[in-house]
Amino acid sequence: MFKSTRNKGFSLIELMIVVAVLAIMVMLAYPTYETFITRTKLTELIHTSAPLKTGIVEYTVSVGQLPKPGNVTGFPKQRKLTSWVKLVKIRRPKRTTVFIEVRPTKAVSPEFTNTTAFVLRGVLSGETGNIDWDCGTYDRAARKIPLRYLPSTCRNVMAYGGAI
Repeated sequence: MFKSTRNKGFSLIELMIVVAVLAIMVMLAYPTYETFITRTKLTELIHTSAPLKTGIVEYTVSVGQLPKPGNVTGFPKQRKLTSWVKLVKIRRPKRTTVFIEVRPTKAVSPEFTNTTAFVLRGVLSGETGNIDWDCGTYDRAARKIPLRYLPSTCRNVMAYGGAI
């Protein structure tokens, strides 16, 4: 006939343990989350530069050779496309190779420098006339994007092809 007057709920120690476990989980997960966000932004840069690839292919089909910088229809030698893109340049160091260099802003990742560059490389096949594209980053430290940030299909490290 006696009623229990004991409080039902969590003690302070139990709540502190839960908060500590959650803090450890967040601490372990945050760097991975940050890497995925940066990788997503770089993937968007690939898609942003897709019209340039189309312009280069159209020029090559109509003229029979890769364009020189400035010859891609509607695209000057240098251009800013989005708030995540600091600069886009088109280079042709060889008659059979063209580079689309995309320099991301610090909004993509604070660890990127002013010269950090993501590169799309097109190589003209002499036999078929097709352009084979690959993507990656430069091999020099000042221009290199850490490979963990690049999409898995773009983890190539390309030799630095001269002054840009």
